[in-house]
Amino acid sequence: MWYKKWIFLFVGIISCSWLQAQDVIYKTDGEKVQGKVLVIGADSVTYTTASNPNTVKHTVHRSQISLVVYANGEHEVINAGMTEAKETTKELHIRHDKSAVDSLAINYRKNLFAFSVIDIFAERYNLSYERIFLGGKLGVKIPYYAGYRETKDFAKGTIAASGLSINFYPKGQGKYRYFVGPTVEVGKTNGEIEANTYDQWGNILEERMVDIEEEYYGVFLTNGIWGSVDKMFGFKMYIDIGRFTFAERESEMLDLNLVFDIVFKL
Repeated sequence: MWYKKWIFLFVGIISCSWLQAQDVIYKTDGEKVQGKVLVIGADSVTYTTASNPNTVKHTVHRSQISLVVYANGEHEVINAGMTEAKETTKELHIRHDKSAVDSLAINYRKNLFAFSVIDIFAERYNLSYERIFLGGKLGVKIPYYAGYRETKDFAKGTIAASGLSINFYPKGQGKYRYFVGPTVEVGKTNGEIEANTYDQWGNILEERMVDIEEEYYGVFLTNGIWGSVDKMFGFKMYIDIGRFTFAERESEMLDLNLVFDIVFKL
């Protein structure tokens, strides 16, 4: 079946993302280390690095560590007094940076509710919910589409549809981020087809058009930009490239769709 390869792809993406998720350790001398924090003690911090996760353990004094950002997005200030500016959980300043660390990369919201503006012109509503996982690097999105007016165009005649998107954020969350991933859409649409009557020689006796409803599915690759205005609002602008397959007519249609979402974060 067509959907099996996408199930395997989704599982593969999720598995790879789990493997790539790392804690980030910021030292007071400006060094940034990716790895896994094992122990944060009263006087020392023990961790492994991403290059040697199972062999070498490093132990340093707490005074050498400013901040730990865990793979799940949570963070812990280890030694606020050693930074150039006093750190808080809302604004984290690293000593070697002249500007503040992007606070939205750390204190981000994990529930995203979106409404597409451009889809209104395609005569359908497009709402979605996305949950952020793995320290901000993976998003699982469930969209819902519903047409709001009757049309003769199958491409715009969506009655109702839903699907699944897996969005991968290589740099995690923040002010502006790139994301990419596969999307599957399944639904029902309506439109108009020819239903002419012919004689035995193939001549048209009667020309007529009939309205039909049919199921469809679409497979796309999504590429886009995610921008956070503040902790509550943001926007997404992305392009879906793929194809629709219509069950009743056994036909396919290539599609390139530009989407602009207004996002509310909770």
